[in-house]
Amino acid sequence: MIDTVASTDPFHPIERLLGKHERVLLAVSGGLDSMCLLKLAAERIPPKKCNVSVATFDHGSGEHASRAAAFVSEHATAAGLRVHVGKATGLEPTEAAWREARWKFLRERASIQDAVIVTAHTADDQLETVVMRILRGSGARGLAGLLAPSPGIERPLVRVSRRDLAQLATERGIEWIEDPTNEDPRFFRNRVRHDLLPAMRAVDPSLLAEFQQIGEHAAEIRRTVDRITMRWEQSRSGRTLTVDGSLLVQLGRQERALAWQSILHRNGIVLDKRGISGLADMNEQTQTGYRLQVSGGIEAMRTRDAVVLQPLVRHSCSAVALTGPSSTNFGAWVFRLGNEERGPDVEGEPQPWETWVPADAALLVREWTPGDRLQGGPDRLARRVARFLADVGIPGPTRRGWPVVVADGEIIWVPGVRRDFAAAARSGRPVRRLVCERPTG
Repeated sequence: MIDTVASTDPFHPIERLLGKHERVLLAVSGGLDSMCLLKLAAERIPPKKCNVSVATFDHGSGEHASRAAAFVSEHATAAGLRVHVGKATGLEPTEAAWREARWKFLRERASIQDAVIVTAHTADDQLETVVMRILRGSGARGLAGLLAPSPGIERPLVRVSRRDLAQLATERGIEWIEDPTNEDPRFFRNRVRHDLLPAMRAVDPSLLAEFQQIGEHAAEIRRTVDRITMRWEQSRSGRTLTVDGSLLVQLGRQERALAWQSILHRNGIVLDKRGISGLADMNEQTQTGYRLQVSGGIEAMRTRDAVVLQPLVRHSCSAVALTGPSSTNFGAWVFRLGNEERGPDVEGEPQPWETWVPADAALLVREWTPGDRLQGGPDRLARRVARFLADVGIPGPTRRGWPVVVADGEIIWVPGVRRDFAAAARSGRPVRRLVCERPTG
């Protein structure tokens, strides 16, 4: 357990939130923490000012789960509170599955009642969460843990220790049921709670206070970033989010990552760590039209004044074989493959919209993809096609669906952009002229 700073009434936050909200839904599992919450809330309901009800959830994991739900119902009813019981069936026996099902039930009930959810998370839960997220490599936003602001959720006991609640339960005769899964070492939190934290306390008791301070500091950083980003110009149109890019550029990279996390969270967009990192790096790009595919089927594009997030559009234009001598249509593009063969040593300056290709190669045209590379420079090093497109100033929206020509499985030409000058000469094979007509617009 961890020590918390003593106060005249460590449970005053319960009274304060009951006076602030008209409707409250207590999340009660039957354990020590939540049964103390139930008892304290029932005693402190302001007369005719707050409607308090209880929600409990049977995870369907066995006899104990059903007994706990019945136990909560009995005590909540005895306290004069209405009870809502949810039950799941067929869940995987994992913390993640139980948590997801439980929170789905709580949010649905809260939405029906237009109520705020009140949980019994304690200072010990906060410490465990911070340590777990440190081990998982979380940044400042994640390290805030249970102290982070959560719309529609209140945690009045988050600075009260489990030891203090145990003392209250003893003094007030509060009953609870121990959940046997809290001792199961298969679950990460239990290993942190029963093994890692006691070992840390034995080596250096001050470490736990330092972890607690990390969480407090991260929560303050998160609140500050949220306040700043709330002032930034954002517009949401359907599934497209536009964010003022000039403000993001003024921040350092770490601050930009935090700002993006805040913006995405507020707009209900979920990206993984790699996607957020990509957005933070993207703001250093000054070229209009720079486009980045991030996680979750989303792409980000830099315009002159903003960063635009929108669903990634997949093009349906399939690869087409180039056989000639007639023209070949590829979407709005037209390719004309000449019938005349020439030797591999073709003289003359290369033209952007025509090239020479091996006469006997299997040729096709397809859309470029992010992983495509072309040996298009004098140093003969392969570089990303995306880089060549950007180097010649083709804006992001125009790059979408840009064709590449492939010979025997190797990209040899990006029309209007770059070709592999040595593709034909390297093979020593006869060549034919290939011309591309670009669509207007």
